[in-house]
Amino acid sequence: MRLAQTLLLLATTGLISSPAWAAEPGPGSSLSVHGGWWDVGGELQTPWGVFAGVGVPWVAYTPLLTYSGHEGTVTADLRLGYATPPSEGLSLRALFMSAWIYQWGDPCDDDCTVHEHKFFNFLSVGLRYQFPCGFLAGVEVPVMAGKFAYSRETEESGWHRPDWFPPPFSAGFTQAYVGYGWQL
Repeated sequence: MRLAQTLLLLATTGLISSPAWAAEPGPGSSLSVHGGWWDVGGELQTPWGVFAGVGVPWVAYTPLLTYSGHEGTVTADLRLGYATPPSEGLSLRALFMSAWIYQWGDPCDDDCTVHEHKFFNFLSVGLRYQFPCGFLAGVEVPVMAGKFAYSRETEESGWHRPDWFPPPFSAGFTQAYVGYGWQL
């Protein structure tokens, strides 16, 4: 409590000033949509560089990632990050993304339906370039990735031991994408 009062006093007297990124907003907010190697989504960026987005990891719907007896899949992802523009149109990005995949089916063909939730979490860095006409292209490279799974089956109910993908294995989840952005 005492530390908070001291910082408040210093900030109000001008001895501590806000960082430049918090005090001076950028050109404005923007909304963008993108489609990439394994995800499609939308994103809202604030004038201060903070962005948030939602998407759908479409690659989980491909036949290559399903199994015999597969009955259904639902996916979604959320992202939160910060972008800084070193030059006009270019932005350096740091972000956290969590992708959720829910699958169910009967892999053993014995009328025992399996329900499993998988959570993939990524800490990534990236580059994005937005052309003056609004089109954009980017790449995001995870520096750390982890997969957590939860099963509702009687024998395997609960959380499973996480799988970690440190560098260079995390780079296997790299996404290149294209899209379009609008200034708000």
